[in-house]
Order: sequence, then structure tokens, then C-alpha cells
Amino acid sequence: MRGTVPDLRVDANRDGVVDLSGSSDERLEDSREALFLANLDDDTRRCLLPENLVSLDDPAYDQKRAACNDAADNIVNGLFDERDLASIHALPMRDAPEGARIAISGAPDGSVRLFMRDSGQLRTFDPSTEPVPAQALRDGLELRLEGRDIIRDTRWNGTVRVTLSLPDGKSDTVALRQAPLLLQHTLQTSSQVILAARPKLLSKDEFEKDPILGFTYEDYLEFQKPLIPAHKSFRDTLDAARQSAEVDKPLRQLPIDKADMWMQDMFEPAYMSVPGQDGNPHIIRVLLRSPDLARPGSRVVFELRRRDVAVVQQAQDPFEYPPLWTATSIGWAISMPCHPTRPTANTIRMAAS
Repeated sequence: MRGTVPDLRVDANRDGVVDLSGSSDERLEDSREALFLANLDDDTRRCLLPENLVSLDDPAYDQKRAACNDAADNIVNGLFDERDLASIHALPMRDAPEGARIAISGAPDGSVRLFMRDSGQLRTFDPSTEPVPAQALRDGLELRLEGRDIIRDTRWNGTVRVTLSLPDGKSDTVALRQAPLLLQHTLQTSSQVILAARPKLLSKDEFEKDPILGFTYEDYLEFQKPLIPAHKSFRDTLDAARQSAEVDKPLRQLPIDKADMWMQDMFEPAYMSVPGQDGNPHIIRVLLRSPDLARPGSRVVFELRRRDVAVVQQAQDPFEYPPLWTATSIGWAISMPCHPTRPTANTIRMAAS
């Protein structure tokens, strides 16, 4: 029957390749869903281009910076961006008719986007308004699926069903599931160690132009002065530990905002992973910014966004808690390592008043 009925294929066996010549990825009732990523990295670093930067005076600064990522536009930003999209193929149908349709079900509106290979290039494809070109079916339809955000609540479990239907009623459906967002736990291999740069001591004029809430200048000096000489000792000790752990990348120091040097409270590392074509996992690291937007120091996380590194912001109501409320300092979130009884890491969250 091959070539006369729709036959959609995805990476159902999760080996990183869509099998178009064998049967390893044929749809079975008990087959697992293929995985796809939320495409939130910045493969070409376009979010740092002048036209995409936002003035600090803009009241929506944080929301606009967080919203810039590869899923925010409707183009594929190069070959590395293409790697972040899940492949969906239909085997060639020699006598494919006009009028075939693609339908997406199971996903909330706006949560995923489809691209179609057309004349060798990927372009956006809106199945609600566009039929599938008959020639594309005859040549072997190629689609790519893009997740546009992480799963932020329980209304959606990440499952998407894609159906190809012919005018005569014949159809085929494949299922995909968005890769879960997992926190990095303490036994995973480190790829880079990050700390706050040595704090700069502000003059009284500099302090009074932009004061720290709850601090007088004398309070600030009492708090800050001992940290400057202590920083070198801490940095050197941390770097020695990095070398002992055989972390190849050098220690990275990030600029801080005035007195806020608590780097572990700025963001929490996480990741999403799908099988890669080379047999290794294809990973997008995700930096979860502190939800306290009254803490401007955590904006440094936007400078870390790049290829295969995303930033996610789940902001609280800025008036819900006082600024720097300890519960929003996500250094308090700790992930327990995996265990046979816990296939994914458990998270312990602590807070102090």
C-alpha cells in the first residue's frame, strides 16, 4: 500500500533519525511520541543586535528582552536553528491528489509552529489556511515542528498530534511530545563555572543618583567594603576547584548591579534534551531568571543567551512581595540527583524571612 495512502514518519523510536526506508519509525499504537524542543535559544545572537535591544527606560524592558528568541519570529535562523526543529516526513505518494490537508491537534493555539520544505528552503506553513501542495506529497513531504515556549502550567501535557488527510478520507497521524524542562542537579558534569565580578565601590554621588532601597550610603559602605578584598580569595579558591574538577572553560565573571553579587540567586540552570542525529543528545540549556523583576542584577542573564542557551522568565507580580524577597532568590532551589525510585530529579525549595 506504500505510495497510495498517507504514511507519516517521525522519530518514534527516539534514535535521532526519521527512518524513511525501514519500519523502525512506522506508526504503531503503542509507539512513543517523538520529542521536540521549545526553540527559545538565539542561534545567531540577533537578540543583541541594536534593533532588538531595549532602552532601560522602557517600562516593559524585562518582558521585551525575555520575549526575544528564535521562536519569536517565523523564519528559520540558519542551519543551527534548523537543528532545533523536529522532523516530520511523509513517504512519497506518486499519485497524490490536490486538496490534501494537515491538521494539528492537542496543542493550545500558538504553542507550536510548522515549517515546510519548499524548493529546498524551509518556510512557515499554516495548515489552517493552506492545503498541502500535491507536488510536495509526490516528492515526499517534509515538515518541521517548533515549540514556541516551555510548558508553564498543567493545562497542556506537551503532546501534539499531526494528521495528513487526503480528499478521499485516507489519513495518517503521528504524535510528538515537547521535551520536558529539567533542572540541573548537583551530580551532573559542569561545563562552566560563573561568579559575580568584583564589586565596584560607588561614590556618594553615584549612590545617591541611584540608591539601593533600604540602604543609606553609610550602610552601603559598611556592607560593601569587606567584600572587595574577600572577592579575590573567593575567586581564586573557586578557580582552583574548577581546575580540580577538570572543567575546561575558564572561570567566567559577570558584571553585577551595585551591591547585589549573589550570582546563584540570579538564575537557575536547566535544560531540554532530544535525541541528536549524531547519536548524542541535542541539548538546549535554559537559564531560569529569578522571578523578582525588582532585582535588576538578574538582567545579566540576557547576555548569556546564544546558540543552544535560552533564557526563561516567569515573573511574579512586582507588587506581590517587597524587592529582594528571599523566597524569589532561586539559589534556594536545589535539585536532588536521580534515583531508581525517582527517574527525574526532585526539587527542594527553601526560603528564609
